[in-house]
Amino acid sequence: MKLRRRRIITIVSIGIPVLAVIFYLVWASDTKSESVIPAATPPVQVKPLADATPDWSPPAEPFAPDTAEPLVLWRKEQSSIYVQNSQLYYSSDGVDEQVLYVWEKALPTQAWVSESALLIGTQLIDSSSEQEGHRGAWISVQTQPAPAITELDNIYFGPQQVLAVTAANEPRIFLVMARNGVSNFSEYIVAPSHKEWISNDRRISFTPDPNEPGTNNQLRYFSNVHVFPLPEGSSIYSFADDYSSLLYFQSAHPYALRYIDYSLTDVRQVFSLNEHGNRLVGRFSNEVGDEALSFLDLSFEYMPYEPRLWEGAWQTLNNYTFTRAASEKIEVIQYKEQTPFDANTPTYAAFPTGEARLITTKGALAEYNVRGKTEYISLYDFVNTEEASPGHLWISPLKKFAVKNEERPAYTPAHFSYEIPEWSYQDYNTNKPVPEELIDTMREVRPGEDYGYAKVFRKLGAQWFMLYDRYFYKYIDGELSEIGELPVTVTVSTGEAFSGRGAMDFVRWKEAWWIADTEASRVIKLNDKLELEAEFPIHTPYHLTADGEQLHITSIAGRSTVDDQFKLLNTKSLQFESTANKKKTMFEGFMPHQLYEDTSSGLTWYYLDGSLYQYEAKKQKSRSLYIGYTINAQAQVKIVPYKDEIIVMLDHRLERFDRQGNWLSTLAYPRSIPDGLYGMTTRGEGNLMVDEASQLHYLIQGYKILAIDLAHNEVNTVFRQNYADIGPLMRHGNNIYFVLHSDLEERYRQLVQQEETSRPLYTEVVKIDMQTQAVSRSVVDGYYSTFEMEGNAGDEPSFVLTGYN
Repeated sequence: MKLRRRRIITIVSIGIPVLAVIFYLVWASDTKSESVIPAATPPVQVKPLADATPDWSPPAEPFAPDTAEPLVLWRKEQSSIYVQNSQLYYSSDGVDEQVLYVWEKALPTQAWVSESALLIGTQLIDSSSEQEGHRGAWISVQTQPAPAITELDNIYFGPQQVLAVTAANEPRIFLVMARNGVSNFSEYIVAPSHKEWISNDRRISFTPDPNEPGTNNQLRYFSNVHVFPLPEGSSIYSFADDYSSLLYFQSAHPYALRYIDYSLTDVRQVFSLNEHGNRLVGRFSNEVGDEALSFLDLSFEYMPYEPRLWEGAWQTLNNYTFTRAASEKIEVIQYKEQTPFDANTPTYAAFPTGEARLITTKGALAEYNVRGKTEYISLYDFVNTEEASPGHLWISPLKKFAVKNEERPAYTPAHFSYEIPEWSYQDYNTNKPVPEELIDTMREVRPGEDYGYAKVFRKLGAQWFMLYDRYFYKYIDGELSEIGELPVTVTVSTGEAFSGRGAMDFVRWKEAWWIADTEASRVIKLNDKLELEAEFPIHTPYHLTADGEQLHITSIAGRSTVDDQFKLLNTKSLQFESTANKKKTMFEGFMPHQLYEDTSSGLTWYYLDGSLYQYEAKKQKSRSLYIGYTINAQAQVKIVPYKDEIIVMLDHRLERFDRQGNWLSTLAYPRSIPDGLYGMTTRGEGNLMVDEASQLHYLIQGYKILAIDLAHNEVNTVFRQNYADIGPLMRHGNNIYFVLHSDLEERYRQLVQQEETSRPLYTEVVKIDMQTQAVSRSVVDGYYSTFEMEGNAGDEPSFVLTGYN
C-alpha cells in the first residue's frame, strides 16, 4: 500500500463493514492459527476524510504526535488538519496533503482549536521536573485564507502549566492563562502571524479558577465582543470573560490590557505633543451610567469623563493634561496625578488672547499675529508656568543672534585638589565596630536594594541597638527583634539611588530613650512604649552624651547641656582639635564652591560627606559640624562669603556663620512638588549667581529660580516653570538670561538619545530684570544648549547659540 494511502483517515462507518470484521474475528479465534489459513474476506472500506462522520470534535486531552492513526485536530467541509507519525498535515480534499510541521520528539502535546485557528503546545520538560529550561514549544496555525503556521518563541510554560485558554474568532486570537510560580499566573495573547507572546497588562487583581494547571483543557470563548475601527485601518476590540473586560489592539505591534467596572463606549484620537503622534482616548460607562475616560495604552487609568474633550480638536501634553489653541483663547483641561477617581475632578483654565489672531501651531508653539507683529505662546509655558502674569507668557522672535553646531564635548567633572588633614568616608554611624553577622542579619531584614536606610548602630552595654530610618531593633546573642517604630523625621536624597537621612543618635538615660531627631531639628524623649513624652527644639542635633544628671547635645550651634526636664543649662562652642599629629593628604574630589579659603580669618572651609570642616592650617587645628546633605544629589553644597559672614548653601536651606566659624542662623527654602530630581534634574540645578549691588543670591532649585535676600533673611521665587529644563544663569547689564526648553524630555531625546526627530524644536531665551523681576521671553527655531552674549552692558545683547551634534 502506498504511504499516502496508509495515511488516509480510517473512520469506519457503522453497519455491514463493522459486522463483517466482527464475524471475521470470531471465526478466526476458533481456527488453529498454526495450520489453517483463513479465506480472504472483503477489505474494510475506509471513508475519505471529506465523507467522515459529521459529529467530529477536536481532541480535548493531550496526545502523542507519533500516533500511527491520524488524529484530526480541525476540519471544515472538505478541509482538515490532522496529526500522524509526528507530522502535522493539511488536506483540502481528504486525499492530497501538505506537511505543516514536524515534531522532533514525541512529547505530550495539547491543541486548542477555534473556528479558524489552532494553538498547539508541546511539553518539553514535565511540570514535576526540577530541570531548568523552557518547558513549552508552541505553534499557532491560521487556517484562512490558506494554512499558515507560526512557531512561537520558546517560553517558560507548557500545556501542563496552562490554567485556561480563551479564544475569539475575530480577530483570531487566543488568551493563554498559565501558572507562573507556585501561586501566581501570567496571561499572554497569541495573535495571527506573531511569534512573540503578547503579555497582557492586567490593571486589576483577580484569582483564576482553583483548577490545577492542565486539568481543564476546554477552550473558552469571549463574550460581548465589540469592535472600534480606527482611522488608519486598525481596530480595537473589547471582550469579556469570566473575570473582567479586555481590550485588544490589533496593529503591527498588538497589545492587550484588562480593565474592570466599565465598558468601552467610544474611542477618539488626540495628538500627543510629547510623542509627536496620535494617542487613543477611550470613553467608558458603567451599569449605573457613570462615565470615565482613559488613555488606551499602558498608562491606562480611569479619570472622570469631561464632555468638552469630545468636542473639537484637543492635544495632550502628558497623561493628565489636554490643551487646544484658538484665535480667541488657549484652553487647558488638567487632571491631578496619582489622585483617586472621586477626587480627580478636572480643572479648566483659559488664557484670552485678546486681539491676537491665530496663524498656525507648530507642535507646542502657537503662532499669533498681534497688531501686525508675530508673537508666540508655548502650550507648555501656559500649562506649567506658575504665578506668572499674562504678559510673561507671550514670546517674541529672538532678534540678534547667530548659531553654531559643534561636536558634543566630553563631560569633565570640575574637580580640584587641596591638602587637608587625612580623612576617610565613614562606613557606619556607630560607637563600636559592627559585627559582620549583625550586618548580614539586617540586610536580610531590610535589604534596601536601591534605597539606603538612615542607619545608626549603638552598642549599649552588652547589647546592640539599631535604627533603620524609623525602625528600631535590638540584637543580642544572635537574635534580632523589632522594638517598634520611632516618631522621627526621615528625608531622602535622590541620586543614582535613594538615601535616607534621619535621626543621627540615641541614648538610654533615666529609664527613657533620648533621640536626636536630626532632620526635624529637635531632641525627643520616648518612654518604653516609644511614645513621645517631651521634646527640645535645637537646630540639627547629631550627637548625644548622657553624663550623670546632664544630657549633652552636639548640634550645628555647638554643645548644649540640658537636664532630664529639657531645661537648657548652657551652650558652648565646639572646640577646635589639633591636627599636628595627623597626616596631611591631597584630596582630589572637591567641586567648585565646595571649599573656600578665608584670608581674613585664616580658616579654610570645606564640605565632605554631610559635614562642614573649619581648618586653620597655620595653627594646625580643625573642627567639624554635621550640616546634612542636599535633597538632589546632583546639587552641590556651596560655601560663599557674604560681608562678615560665611554662607553654607544646601539645595533646601542655608546656614550662616561668622568669619570665626560660629553658627549664626539658618534660612530654609524647601523644594517644591513637582521637583526636578534624578533624570528630571535641570541642567542649571544648583547654579548660583550673585548680584553684588543688591546682594541677592539667585539660585536654581529644581524648576524654580530663587532670589535669596540675605540682608532681610528671606527668599522669593522669581521664576517657576514645572517640567522645564532651565539652563545656567548668565548676566548682562541688569538682566539675567538663561536658556529654557519648555519640555524637559526633549533634552533627553536630544542629549541622551541624540535622535533625529521630525517634531518641531525651539529654544527659548528668558530674561529677568533684576530690578523689577519682570520676565520676558524670546524664541528661536531649533534646539540649542548654551549661548554666549556680546554687546555693551546697557544695550540688548546679541546671542551666539550653540547646538551639539
